[in-house]
Amino acid sequence: MNLKKILALIFVVTFLISGCGRSEATEDNQSQAPKTEETSTTPTTEEKEVVFEREAANLENGKKVFLAQANCTQCHRGGLNTVIANKHLGQDALEKYNMDSMAAIAQQVRNGKNAMPAYGRRLTDEQIRDVAAYVLDQAEKGWTN
Repeated sequence: MNLKKILALIFVVTFLISGCGRSEATEDNQSQAPKTEETSTTPTTEEKEVVFEREAANLENGKKVFLAQANCTQCHRGGLNTVIANKHLGQDALEKYNMDSMAAIAQQVRNGKNAMPAYGRRLTDEQIRDVAAYVLDQAEKGWTN
């Protein structure tokens, strides 16, 4: 392999290991903690009431959490995806990958997947609901914020 390929490989591996900003302490806590209903892929009735009601969501809070508190912009600034470019947060990609609902986005935020870290232990159900509503709102508007 030439030097450029080796450096590119090192960069990609380092980025994936960093988990889009996940701290080592959080990873250790999650790996040692027993699995609970919180990490289940089937939300409870109470979670459905909190998370999936878009009308109850606070878009301003969702924006605040997305932009600053949860560090979503490290990978998703402007609705993009810096890890897997075609899986951005635009309306077309959300529809293509069946992520165009409150339930789907909330599950992804709560449980994570691949390079996407799980935020179920870091964000409240209300914050996850608000972020999901914010993502859908911005996708419909073409990511104006």
